[in-house]
Order: sequence, then structure tokens, then C-alpha cells
Amino acid sequence: MIKSWIPNALSLGNLALGFLAILISVDAKPEPGHESSQIFFFSGLLILMASFLDGFDGTIARWLKVESTIGAHLDTLADMTTFGLAPAFLMYIMFFNDNVIHAEAFTLSIGAIIAVIYPLSAAFRLARFQVSHSPESFVGLPTPIAGAFIALIAIVNGLYEFNDSLALIIFLGLTFLMSSNIKYAKPQISFRKHMSTFRIILLALVFVSSLIWVKWYWTMLACLVFYIFSGLLALLFHLLQKVKVVFGRLNVK
Repeated sequence: MIKSWIPNALSLGNLALGFLAILISVDAKPEPGHESSQIFFFSGLLILMASFLDGFDGTIARWLKVESTIGAHLDTLADMTTFGLAPAFLMYIMFFNDNVIHAEAFTLSIGAIIAVIYPLSAAFRLARFQVSHSPESFVGLPTPIAGAFIALIAIVNGLYEFNDSLALIIFLGLTFLMSSNIKYAKPQISFRKHMSTFRIILLALVFVSSLIWVKWYWTMLACLVFYIFSGLLALLFHLLQKVKVVFGRLNVK
């Protein structure tokens, strides 16, 4: 059916943009420089563009009533390329490409060993989603969110020099959150449950205003930081509730 290729084309476009992000960043150097900064900027931009395609392929498939197993597998493969491999490669080129180990036939940096754990975590996260997922929430940080966050780091790093130690902490943190059991709300579900027309209009005005008065990438970065910490805060609140119940039972005894 021709209609089924509309969402599939979006998934393939997602994959193509992720692969292009890897290709154009191959010749970039980790040292600060105008040319490399532009490469990092455009690589990050391609990943962000792919994240928008990823946000629409499933929705359009459901809207057209052409959901299929092939479409689901295409989406997963595209996400692995764009949000699993491309972000790890970008972080490797920007921050981890040093401390080289020399061998007879090749050289390997310590950063490569660090960088490889990210796609491993992304692969596990995507496989777990394929096998089992809740209609209400995500288990673990969604891979496209983590990939988009790293894409924004690449964009910001191209304009401002980014701290290597902070980049490593963020990289390892995102890796852990993807493979964790921390629950994250599905934005579309939350909007349906908690957002009235007035709240949606107000939120849209705030978002557009921030885009006008603040650089767009800082606005997007702030939104992603809020989402990432929302899962951590929900977990903390849940743990505090459990502690409160335990102490309540002890006081009763």
C-alpha cells in the first residue's frame, strides 16, 4: 500500500540524516576552530532534524491506519543509527579523541572505549522498548531525547567552548538514564490529560517568546533538561513516599 510508505519514508529520512551527521563530522578536529565548529553545528542540526521526523512517523502511521511490523523495525533501526551511533561518534570526535593506545595495525584511544558504552546502552533501550513498553510512560530515558541533547551540545560547542569534564559527566549520565528503569512520562499522553486549550496556548506563547528573546538552541536545551530531570524528580518523590509509609508503619508499631 502506497500510504504505508509515508511513515516509512520519514523513518528512512531519519536514518539518512543520522548517517549524514556521522559522515560530515569525520573530518572535524577536536581542537577549537572555525571550520570544525561549523561541522559540529551542522552535524547536531541534522540529528535534531531527524528527531522531528522521528516524532511524526508513528503518529502519521496511526493516523493513516498503516501501522506495521516493518515500520516498527525501520523506526528502531533509524533510531539506533541517528540517536545511538551518531551522538556517540560526535562526542568522541569533540571530547574523547585523545590518550591514544598504539598497536601494530591501528591506534585506539581511551575515549573510544568510553564512547562505545553509549550505543550499547541505546541498543539495549531500543530492544527493551520493542519487547515491552507501557502506553502511559517510557522505561528509561527515550533514546531520541538523549540523542537530541547531545546534538544540542554539538551545536553549543560549535559556538562556545564546552568543558570536557562536564561533557563526560553528561555523556555517562545519559548513558545510565537510557538503560535505567526510571520512568518518564510520554509528552503526548501528559498533554491530553493535563493540558486545557488555555494552557496549551499559554505554553505556546511562552515557548515562542523564549525563541524570540533567547537563542533557539538554549530554549530547546532548557526543555530537554526539564524533561530529563522530571523523571529523576518523580523517582525521588516516589522514594520519599515509600520512606514515609515505612516510617508511618514503624510509628504505629
